Amino acid sequence: MGFKKLSAQEISEVIAKIRSKYDFYCKTFFKPSRLKKEFENRYRTSLQKGLDVSNFLLAEISVIDELIKKEEDKISKSTPVQEKPKQDFADKIIQENQKKIEKYPSLNIHKDASEEVRRLSGAMNKVYDQFIPEIHSIFRQIEMNSNLKYMEIYETRLRTLADVGKGKVPAQLSRYYAYLNRFPRDYRSIDWEEKQYILESSFLLHDMYNTILRIIEENPKLSVNLRENLKNITDYLSGLIEDFRLKDLKRKM
Repeated sequence: MGFKKLSAQEISEVIAKIRSKYDFYCKTFFKPSRLKKEFENRYRTSLQKGLDVSNFLLAEISVIDELIKKEEDKISKSTPVQEKPKQDFADKIIQENQKKIEKYPSLNIHKDASEEVRRLSGAMNKVYDQFIPEIHSIFRQIEMNSNLKYMEIYETRLRTLADVGKGKVPAQLSRYYAYLNRFPRDYRSIDWEEKQYILESSFLLHDMYNTILRIIEENPKLSVNLRENLKNITDYLSGLIEDFRLKDLKRKM
């Protein structure tokens, strides 16, 4: 008997959960990272062959759950008997990561858009609408600095990533929105657009954060008030990087 059909939103959530579980499995139990890559290859192959995505993903999540359970059983047999945790540890970690991003505003991109993209785009929109005007106001009070020119470039990139304008979604997410509205859905393209948005957002967050830090360091005469305002902005940017697990997604120097 086959598995139940998943909605597009559920498919995105299951894919994210499987990837998180493989990350947990490989790091916690010292397994080769190729295991996650093998899942990605199987996923791409299933899409190319036109297989039922719901059946494939629900079978795959059962596989990784079983792999984790076997390792946890090995550990439990080698340690004193303890009360069995009420919640699967891997699921707990995933839920904790989910809770970290719930505090950010959600951009109403599409009802089937992944929550990670909706929350990240909402957070980027806040950076564009609230912090960019603040940065301009602060920079008008700072002497010429070679790093200031980069902020204009970042604002242009941020507009593409976060400004809804007269459209329904930011320009960077226009193809993502189009794919979500197309039937039958091309889930590989949807997944690709999600990854590209997260990657471009991460690059920009790291670039902005590092540039503002340099501006603070190179302007020792900044007033306490201006310095504090810039610090509030960098704190928000670093919080985004931390909560969306983007630490390693930065440009290679």
